[in-house]
Amino acid sequence: MVKEHISRVAELERLFQKYPDVPKEAIVKGDMLLQGVTFTDAALQRLDAEPTKLKSYEIFSFDRVRVKEMRSKESFRVPESVRFKDGVYQLRPTSLSVRIATGSPYLVDLTDGKWSLLVDGEYIASVEFPPRPKYYDLVFEDGTQYRELFPLVNWNYTAFCTVTRYCEHFTFKEQCKFCDLNPAARELKKSGLPYTVFKPLNKVSKVARTIFRDPEYRAPDARWVAISGGTIRRKLRGMGDTDFYVRYTEAIREQVGGRPGIFVQTAAKEKADCKRLRDAGATSHCANYEVWDRRLFGIICPGKERIMGYDQWIRRIIDSVDVFGEGNVIPAVVVGPELVQPHGFKSMDEGVKSNAEGFEFLMSHGVVPRVIVWCVEPWSVYGRELPPPLEYIIRVNKAWYETWVKYELPPIPGMGLVGPGRATGDQYINYDMGY
Repeated sequence: MVKEHISRVAELERLFQKYPDVPKEAIVKGDMLLQGVTFTDAALQRLDAEPTKLKSYEIFSFDRVRVKEMRSKESFRVPESVRFKDGVYQLRPTSLSVRIATGSPYLVDLTDGKWSLLVDGEYIASVEFPPRPKYYDLVFEDGTQYRELFPLVNWNYTAFCTVTRYCEHFTFKEQCKFCDLNPAARELKKSGLPYTVFKPLNKVSKVARTIFRDPEYRAPDARWVAISGGTIRRKLRGMGDTDFYVRYTEAIREQVGGRPGIFVQTAAKEKADCKRLRDAGATSHCANYEVWDRRLFGIICPGKERIMGYDQWIRRIIDSVDVFGEGNVIPAVVVGPELVQPHGFKSMDEGVKSNAEGFEFLMSHGVVPRVIVWCVEPWSVYGRELPPPLEYIIRVNKAWYETWVKYELPPIPGMGLVGPGRATGDQYINYDMGY
């Protein structure tokens, strides 16, 4: 946890006053993404008996603690996300990804039979959970669960498929330093959680069709598909990176029909490969640049630097707007690792300035970055670092919002409308900005 002498309530209220133009919802959510959350025993027992949508671990662990160190096997029992609202600050409904952290000041509990969110032991808001989709109860003959292959995220709007939970940057010890994709897959599988590393195409296709077109089991709120996975530097199943992701995109598009949007997350691609993904059915593309500063890109993302380099990565992102259109190129930046010492920025001001320059450049070319609040995952290279200050997260996301408004860009596909009470992206706070 962030080591501070003041209570989290005092810090929240200090920032409410300092940044009156930032919604309280975004500030509370940002702190919970940094600090994580835990559940009382009473809450876990009640959840065991309710049809809630359990955490899927759809790609990374997104937890602040290892599974073996969790109390009461929380990883098997907690929901994918929560939605907090009302309470002492009259918060508008805000969706939040559950990041487990033993000892977090944020606690989900039952108070007089009602779900409550506590911080430092004080009631702050009421809580609700996304309903469990009917198809989550379906199982293939070999025991593979439908929900494990294609969970719903962002409060049930996006069907998320990580087609390969293995990134070859790890093979060369050149993984992004904040990432735990490969070790998380190994450890979660050892723990007994359902965790398929390579998802068979025939099963993925069947689940995709079930989610969007099955009259009995379809998920009525699902509107988007996300296809993601690790980088393929050599061959996987005899295919290179582009061929592999094109194949899955084509198969999923065939099953879901023409209406749902499909965003595909891969390494940065040349225009010809972007066109192949578009022709296969992708409507948006994500080539995550992770950190804007050129020097830190090479330090934090050594594999991306080795196979492509910063300048080419950014050029390809810009060029892909010609293929997918303005607002449909949505690379992620992970906010926080750029402050890690000894290589990172020495002050918040430097980090905010760098991120703001990135937003300005990218949005001026029609790119809309996704701003992920860093989760310090213990299996990553940076797993023993402290998270960045909450105020830093607020300032960076405020810069994103101001730039987004300046260029009058559309909302990011699959994340709902921008604004408190309207956004659905549970890993982000930039969409909860505004009024």
